[in-house]
Amino acid sequence: MSTTFEVYPTTAYIPRIAELLTLANDKLLSFLRPFDLKISPVIGARIGETFIDRSSSNSFSTQWKTEYAWFFITPDEHGGGTDAYYRMVEEHTLEIWNEYEDAGDRYGEVLKSLSVGHYWTFRRSAGQPAIINLCYGLLAAALAELTGGFIFSDDGAWSGPPIQATEFEARYFKPEISNNYGDASWYTQCLESLIEDYQGIPYIPKVNLLIEHDWPMDKRVRYAPSGRTIQEGPDENDRLTIIHSEYVNFPYIIINRTLIKAHGKQLLRVMKLLILKDGLRIGSQPVSMVHETDIKPMLIDRDFYFWSNPLLVKDGEGILRQLIEAEN
Repeated sequence: MSTTFEVYPTTAYIPRIAELLTLANDKLLSFLRPFDLKISPVIGARIGETFIDRSSSNSFSTQWKTEYAWFFITPDEHGGGTDAYYRMVEEHTLEIWNEYEDAGDRYGEVLKSLSVGHYWTFRRSAGQPAIINLCYGLLAAALAELTGGFIFSDDGAWSGPPIQATEFEARYFKPEISNNYGDASWYTQCLESLIEDYQGIPYIPKVNLLIEHDWPMDKRVRYAPSGRTIQEGPDENDRLTIIHSEYVNFPYIIINRTLIKAHGKQLLRVMKLLILKDGLRIGSQPVSMVHETDIKPMLIDRDFYFWSNPLLVKDGEGILRQLIEAEN
């Protein structure tokens, strides 16, 4: 799967590629400075068979005539790159943006900017190294800054309305203030990999992320406090039945096990339905909303009977009825 940043200029100015590289590399250097890398990555470009760096004196502009421009990193031990496209505004472009006409002021401003007649896209294909995952956004930010433009994505590179470069950079690849939990997790993984690749100081995340476990599907329904699986059966002191998500300490359902006598297969079926039907992805949730669940109060509270995770389960009461009625 690939993701793209689109850049919609509000001026007719066409920067030289060397100018774009200069600003993008300045942004990259500023971003990476706190990590004290031993190896300094530098963004370069290729147009057809011509290689361009920030000091190039050639006149290649961002209005390139080839199908695409290729932006890459040196030193290139880790390979990869992002392909960028200069596109003309066509009828279908106008049709797409007309659908956003009532979506808010920023969308309206992009719609007006289409009168400039062109825009750019930066595409990142799946499997790119972490440095490319960072840099294709910085290239988009640099080009938007040079052209007074807006950055936008409708395929997952960025969530939210069109945004200008300064606002974008304030949140881009900053896990603790990112748009949502999915971005925070992605940024953290990329930063850890990038710093390892270029030999920087160890990265300490500023946001608490959930930890994925490696339990197979049939081991994700467990009893507490023993942690025994349904195949092993409950310990005599177990009070809770827990249907776990793919994350440690972030379950779908916790229920007082004395309320139900559902068979193990019935519990597994409920769990699979949660995943397929009621499970909501947490990636779109605000970072502050996603945190581990503490089951200790539920173990202590003798009156506790049921809890469902509001970020993962749509109809907790409906699931409770299923569990209770499963014994009949």
